[in-house]
Amino acid sequence: KSKGVQDLEPVSLLSDSLAKSTVKEIEQVADDVKKNRSKAGIKKAIVKNIPRHAVLKPLHAIYRLQNQCFALGDRVTMVQDSGGVPLSAKGVVIGLNTKSMDVVWDVPFMSGTTLGDR
Repeated sequence: KSKGVQDLEPVSLLSDSLAKSTVKEIEQVADDVKKNRSKAGIKKAIVKNIPRHAVLKPLHAIYRLQNQCFALGDRVTMVQDSGGVPLSAKGVVIGLNTKSMDVVWDVPFMSGTTLGDR
């Protein structure tokens, strides 16, 4: 099936994203992992003797992590406690823009979007 120029989605020249089929596969794997996960498999760990300055406070994340660079397919964790994404949610980077990135999160949440059905 061929598409005309008018059927293509306009994007910035500086943006990069994974193919729609790859995004679907990532979503399927995340759904399978969530479905097969059991509470018995989760272990609690107590971390001792960690200096206070070595722990990242969610409030400080916006200032301390400004220069991070991400690539397509990177696994990420939400460390900021403000905004629509739950704290400590994990996901995969599927799109990069000049000032933002698109992430498929492992868990659904109220303020999430479908990213234009990608």
